Amino acid sequence: MVTRELLLKALHALSAPAESLLDRAEHNPAPLIGNLSGIDFSQPFEMPPNGEGFMDGNKHYTLVKQAAYHRASGATRDEIFAFLQITNKTRCGSAATDAHLRKIAEWAAGRDVNAKIRDYMGGTEQLLEGVDIDSVQAAPVVSLPPEIPAKLMRPGGLLQSLIDSNLNTAIKPQPELALAGAIALCATIFGRKVEDDFGTRPNVYIVGIGTSGSGKDHSRRYNKRTFVECGADEMFEDDLASDAGLHVALGRSPSLLIQMDEFGRFMLTTGNPAKAPWLYKILTVLLKLYSSSGDVYAGPSYADANRNIRIRYPNCVLYGTTVPQSFFNSLTTESLSDGFFNRLLIIESRNSDPDLKTPAPFEIPYSITETVRWWLAHNTTLINDAPVARRIASSPGAVDVYREMSKTVRGYQRAEEKRGTQVWGRCYENARKLSLIHQCSLDHQATVIEQASAEWGCELALHLTQRIDVLATHYVSDGEFDQLARKLLRFVRDAGDKGRTRTEVCRHMRAQNNRQLDDLVQKLQATEELMCGTREAKSGPATTVYKAIS
Repeated sequence: MVTRELLLKALHALSAPAESLLDRAEHNPAPLIGNLSGIDFSQPFEMPPNGEGFMDGNKHYTLVKQAAYHRASGATRDEIFAFLQITNKTRCGSAATDAHLRKIAEWAAGRDVNAKIRDYMGGTEQLLEGVDIDSVQAAPVVSLPPEIPAKLMRPGGLLQSLIDSNLNTAIKPQPELALAGAIALCATIFGRKVEDDFGTRPNVYIVGIGTSGSGKDHSRRYNKRTFVECGADEMFEDDLASDAGLHVALGRSPSLLIQMDEFGRFMLTTGNPAKAPWLYKILTVLLKLYSSSGDVYAGPSYADANRNIRIRYPNCVLYGTTVPQSFFNSLTTESLSDGFFNRLLIIESRNSDPDLKTPAPFEIPYSITETVRWWLAHNTTLINDAPVARRIASSPGAVDVYREMSKTVRGYQRAEEKRGTQVWGRCYENARKLSLIHQCSLDHQATVIEQASAEWGCELALHLTQRIDVLATHYVSDGEFDQLARKLLRFVRDAGDKGRTRTEVCRHMRAQNNRQLDDLVQKLQATEELMCGTREAKSGPATTVYKAIS
């Protein structure tokens, strides 16, 4: 029977500061075994402030955890029930019935106060799996921004000519990757030739993402063919073996297009300096080159003076292609905060298996080669052995577009500060680079960036950053175990309120055995991202079902 004394005792406990389990469990000398089923008893059980309710989807979990906590303190079944009644009324909005609370209290009372933590864990997991999963509200399905709008896919000018010719000569046309390749080529030939009124130059780093065999290599081949036919073989490199090799290539051609296949693997390797320190140094050099396009880049100093390099206004453009899984698996917390990731313009192919077509002869149109040759020969005036860039001012309309873009980006930056990432750090700068490229593509003798070019550059940069921000949030991981946990959570989250059955999860994670899968589930339960429960079957025992929760 629940007496007035028990209720007063419960109210007093709820208002008192929470203490750790080890302090409260005087007769429990067992060592902590760890986080085995989503409840970490090694940490204090912190109650929300008075009046603050528990989140939907976590109420049952919190009641179970609290019951186990009070049992470890020596509470009896009736005392635990009294605690739960108060918590249910004040924190859960009376969401649980008394019968449900008695079930939890009876379970907790059946635990030996002197039992090992593992016993509490196992019992808690069993009770959690008995939850009616259909009563749990699932986290919303991740909503990605739409594909690149059609108007951005038709930029006009030289960009449009390159895109159209690329698609005509492709066996598997990929419009998005044709756009990526065209931007990379234009950035290379415009580099060291033009700058805007902020000193922004057109060097960009682009990643084209497409599945294996989808035709993502054609844009790289098209760019190489263009440079070869224009007599500029030295302006592109297919791969990088070391930072020293990059320095040599830049010394030969200060305006350089680096095209790398399997860029995701490169990112995975450079993420671990111990594996390949010479590749890790490449990333460091690329970081410096991005910010040195309007300055002097000085390489490392060696005792041999012949190895030392200084390049005025280097224009290093990167275009890498990769498969989705390889690239997103390379995303770690460090990669999202070290400044390289936010420099990338990431363009995804929307069609993983385009229809085959008979391509036109692989020839670069005369109009394209003549325009490219004009840019290569343009602006040869030198001052102190450095080329003089043509300054292209921003029109009043463009200034207004940039101002609004800056406000928007700052808003996103404030929102991501809690995650500790830097996805939006270079969005505004990339927008100005794209605007400059677009204007020079439309008019090779332009002296003003018009509003239309500013809108195209800002909209494209904003769209690409919004999309990758959402993707990065759900793919970023630290280590192989966390990567597998993210994979499991994405699979469950994509099912929405329906959830995923144990069978579906096992099939999706077929490379993991049952014990490994249980460890992943327990980790996600501990971070309160996953709920495990049951659903009644038409015949036979109830089905175990998982749902992602907010």
